[in-house]
Amino acid sequence: MSGILRSRDEIPQEHKWRLEDIFSSDEEWEKMFKETEELIARSDNYRGKLGDSVDILIECLDWSDKLSLCVGELFAYARMKRDEDNRISRYQGMTDRAGMLSVQAGSALSFIVPEILAIPEDKLAELRRDPRMELYNHLFDNIIRQREHILTLPEEKLLAEANELAAAPG
Repeated sequence: MSGILRSRDEIPQEHKWRLEDIFSSDEEWEKMFKETEELIARSDNYRGKLGDSVDILIECLDWSDKLSLCVGELFAYARMKRDEDNRISRYQGMTDRAGMLSVQAGSALSFIVPEILAIPEDKLAELRRDPRMELYNHLFDNIIRQREHILTLPEEKLLAEANELAAAPG
């Protein structure tokens, strides 16, 4: 049987992805897509404020985590639905939309690392002493370790937005 392509309905259920574990329907995906667009728009709530208080910093990092998870789920579902049958243009479109949303999210998140690095070291150390920051210790250690390789805020934003152009040939 090797070399013979079978249609999806000929494949046993136990060998198929369970995409309904991610989204129960395309309508649920669309709802999450809209919610994620709204999440992206919240970047202005945090931009320029990360050094103001530990509460704002934690809220921003939580927002970043949630946004990243949403984009990941949207893209995974769309891409896997597309790969089930590449003839269905709906899922090709959803994959493209998820890819563009990912670029928008990357652009919206691009201020975080440069802004954290702009916080004076003593102030950052003070913020990190809050017990609620323990969850993010590894993140901060990595950011500080990579300090010399981090671009400025405008450069990071430009790089994030260039991802869409880089993906265009694909």
